Amino acid sequence: MYFLFKIDMINIDQLSNYTKLSKSTIRYYEKLGLIQSFRNPENNYRLYKENAISELLCIKTLKNLNFSLKEIKEIISYFRNEDTPQENIYSIFYNKLSEIERDIQNLINKKINILELLKICQSNSCKCNIKEKIYIPSKY
Repeated sequence: MYFLFKIDMINIDQLSNYTKLSKSTIRYYEKLGLIQSFRNPENNYRLYKENAISELLCIKTLKNLNFSLKEIKEIISYFRNEDTPQENIYSIFYNKLSEIERDIQNLINKKINILELLKICQSNSCKCNIKEKIYIPSKY
């Protein structure tokens, strides 16, 4: 005996409402291969399986964690392939963490530089000479 299960499909408006992503963003992600749509044979409109909601929410989360779309595509392909070794996924997340640690250190260094410039400005009550510390006059 065979059973046919109806797969609920949603249109791009519904998908946009559920995920709070614009329709153009959804189409762009589809173009990149991050999600898949199907065409309604009656009107040629895009239809999406309900799991597209969770896939798009996953993409939003990863983007908020500063993953590039290229990295996200790789992560999603690993998620879709159950045979993917966990080390592959771990490696992507570990590399992103290392990148964020470098970014944090760079921001700390910038903060230190700005604090030093503020000290220069505060120490000179008559005239702030930050300009002399950072300004390079043009030769033109």
